[in-house]
Amino acid sequence: MPSPQDPAPQPRPATPTGLRPQAAAALAGVIFGVALGAYCLIFAAVEEAAALGAGGTLLFGLMIYAVIRGVTSRTAKYRPVLTDETLIFEGAANRYATIGGQGGWLYLSDKALYFRSHKGKLRVRGPSVSWNDAAGERPEDPPLRLALAQVAAVEPSSVMGMPNAFTVTLRDGTREKFSASGYRQWLAGIEGALVRVQPSLR
Repeated sequence: MPSPQDPAPQPRPATPTGLRPQAAAALAGVIFGVALGAYCLIFAAVEEAAALGAGGTLLFGLMIYAVIRGVTSRTAKYRPVLTDETLIFEGAANRYATIGGQGGWLYLSDKALYFRSHKGKLRVRGPSVSWNDAAGERPEDPPLRLALAQVAAVEPSSVMGMPNAFTVTLRDGTREKFSASGYRQWLAGIEGALVRVQPSLR
């Protein structure tokens, strides 16, 4: 059993492939490098095309990793401070409450789903939550909090015809729609947490 001094486990950032950031960046780099090398074969020798492909793999992979790390660090900066909940997933997301999306950060704990917009000023569902002191700028802004005990269903959704979102329906009929990188991970994570909170949903 962990001691009180043990650090809390860190939430896992969601990625489109479901892989860790390093593996996701490496995969993206390899795909880009192979495509670049194949294209270069049209006007260059095999050796030159291979060199360009290898260079493209390295540079593109590093660029993708830097982007993922940048998003991850900003997500951690605005992470909610929870005393009796464990964070599972976190990442950048868009919330679709009206026409258009509202950018921000999405967090899944074992008891609730949180969304904090880039501008803050969202109404709260449930008890207020403090935020990481590193955020600094808006310590008073509340997040949107959807208690898993009040969730009736979560299902895949789409934005402008793209299947990259999910909709959370509460027991009172309220629906909240989010699009996020690695949305399938979010779906699986929310469904798993829901089953633990509401065993009747098995």
